[in-house]
Amino acid sequence: MELQDMNVVDASDRGPARESTSADVDELTERAAAMQLESAPSPMPRSPGLRLQIPNPFEPSDQPVTDELMQTASPVSSGQRVAAAPALPQPPRFEGRTMQHRRNFMRRYETYLTAINALQTQWGGAFAKPVGACIESRTKRMVARYEFNTAPHLITEEQWIGYSMKANTPSHVDYASVDEAMKKLQMRTTWPEPESRMMNLQADLEAVLDQLNLTELAFEHEQRRIVKYLANALAPVSFKAAIATKLTLHENKR
Repeated sequence: MELQDMNVVDASDRGPARESTSADVDELTERAAAMQLESAPSPMPRSPGLRLQIPNPFEPSDQPVTDELMQTASPVSSGQRVAAAPALPQPPRFEGRTMQHRRNFMRRYETYLTAINALQTQWGGAFAKPVGACIESRTKRMVARYEFNTAPHLITEEQWIGYSMKANTPSHVDYASVDEAMKKLQMRTTWPEPESRMMNLQADLEAVLDQLNLTELAFEHEQRRIVKYLANALAPVSFKAAIATKLTLHENKR
């Protein structure tokens, strides 16, 4: 009897303990669920004026820049987000003296800005270094003294952009010089692929036009002249003759 009574008492004592333990487990489960909900990733709030794409200052555009939906390697719907910190692209440095130096700087800055824009996402992004901050200090003081007649810190970002873009305006258009320079243009047959030969020839042609600052102007107003330059530079001779015949037939149809 005493053993049975002890078993009954022990069972009665363990009953509330089990209920308490079950309640504790339920409470812990609820807390864990709440913690998971609180730690779940959510879209970062964005201001109405936020632009994911930084506009190119050297490329005039009449259309306003709008937000674009950008792809990400860890979308929100998956419930997890993987963050990485890639090495930021380094901005170019301008310490040139000539218009060609300015044009080279603008091309490098456009390449840099393209890399920066590739890092822009709805969760964060990278800041682009302004054009004025990319100019070497001694060069900046000299330009401020002779071009703007003011102190460097008084020159605005728009003025630095305008200073760089002046280099895109041709100062002298002389197609006789272009014709003479293009006489040296020649297709190199070192590469077996036709695409490689043509790409190299086109790059050589644009190098001549860039040196004379006539690339945009020539492609806009002198397309026939450009086709003539390319046709005269083709190789081997049989290929050059075949293209010349096709161009003649095409001109007769027009």
